[in-house]
Amino acid sequence: MQARLSVCCALLGLAVFLYPVSAAPTAVTLALAGCAVASLTLGLITSRWLGAGLAAGIALSNYALALGSGSARPDIYAPVLAVASWLLLELFDLAVMARRQGQIDAEVYDAHRRRLITTSGSAGLASVVVLVAGALFQAHPALLPASAIAAAAAVATAVALARRAMS
Repeated sequence: MQARLSVCCALLGLAVFLYPVSAAPTAVTLALAGCAVASLTLGLITSRWLGAGLAAGIALSNYALALGSGSARPDIYAPVLAVASWLLLELFDLAVMARRQGQIDAEVYDAHRRRLITTSGSAGLASVVVLVAGALFQAHPALLPASAIAAAAAVATAVALARRAMS
């Protein structure tokens, strides 16, 4: 179980860390993506949050750099990237918990896994709604407020459904 979680975490990390390279292909974004992958790998090997936290910080800086040097249009894939980044950290947490399974109660691990499945499913649905709203309203700048309202409603609904499922 721990090996599968680590592999899933590493593959998702690769996708999240390489996205800024596709948004603004420069040597700096590629180098920062490499540093983020190396930090996540170190975190997975040592089961320490320092590597994952460093990777998340580097990835966030890299994405901000890519957005700053990219086109002037908003990135409509940002909600999907946000959910993927959150899911990456949750998968890292599960991989660390699976590695330390002797020290962690099985009920706590199962509850954490159920919460991850429920919230990632609802957050994924919300990000798809936001993505569709952004794609529909991107050509019409006058409808951008409607897109923002739809995005906020989708995220609020996903959070409410996740909380209801967890209680």
